[in-house]
Amino acid sequence: MEAELFSPPPLKIGDCVYWYHDPLSCAEPTIGWISQRPGVNTVNVLVFSPYTGFQEKPSVRHRDDPGLQENAEWRQWGAWEYAPQTAQLRKLDGMMAQVAGLTEQLAIARKQNGGNKNG
Repeated sequence: MEAELFSPPPLKIGDCVYWYHDPLSCAEPTIGWISQRPGVNTVNVLVFSPYTGFQEKPSVRHRDDPGLQENAEWRQWGAWEYAPQTAQLRKLDGMMAQVAGLTEQLAIARKQNGGNKNG
């Protein structure tokens, strides 16, 4: 995938993420939170380390962004990915949307059948 065609996973301010100092190895994550979305493919991540306290990491790209392989200047800012709980919340949000859609379809079908629960 070309770097200009890459689209990172959707995020909201406050989402919990893992931040990696080295985007090429993505080892030893630091917990962080999305604090700003300055660009289409970049975010600012507020990270916490017991050694340095809170720090904001600017211009961070998703770990799967192919541009990180090609552009050393992008790698200096690290990389992010969803923390497990954020990934789970995204999955649940999608499931809730499906449940809402099915509930609406069921209500419409009942209304069309005159409210008869047996069809």
